[in-house]
Amino acid sequence: MSRSTLPVRVHLLLCSDDRILLTTGDETSPAQWRLPSGNLEGQAASDAAVRIACEQAALVTTAEDVWLEHVAHHWVDEKEQLGLFFHVTRTHGPVTPGAPRRSRRLAWHPLGALPERFAWPDQDVVNRWARGEFFSHGGWTARRTTTTLLPTGVFQAASTRPPSAPAASSRS
Repeated sequence: MSRSTLPVRVHLLLCSDDRILLTTGDETSPAQWRLPSGNLEGQAASDAAVRIACEQAALVTTAEDVWLEHVAHHWVDEKEQLGLFFHVTRTHGPVTPGAPRRSRRLAWHPLGALPERFAWPDQDVVNRWARGEFFSHGGWTARRTTTTLLPTGVFQAASTRPPSAPAASSRS
């Protein structure tokens, strides 16, 4: 039996005065706004959050000042993704774009008026986080399966996708 490797992304929820910090490409980029994020690179997730704060927003913080506030298991662009969303509770220094190799545009946006071009998975999480939800699993509707326990104690997954939806690709 082979196992799939699930990529883990670490995202930052940086808030100040009912505003949230978002990032996008440079001034001329049509890219969508996103939460500052990066890959988990063989380190503790809270250490990754500290690294990402420094790399993307030139902020100094500590592992004690980042709290895991939301976990998202999404299906986006035909890929499974796991996101860990950390609320940064304290920082040192002003927010500025990070290292030149990670040139980005940063801006504060009111939580009640998020930008139109806010990437769906991040927007979904911010809305759920604002309501106090700790876990989400968006984008799975067409792929959803339910698990039932048969009388013999054997688990069986049953697809709940509509007959018109394409079948999910099989994994080995």
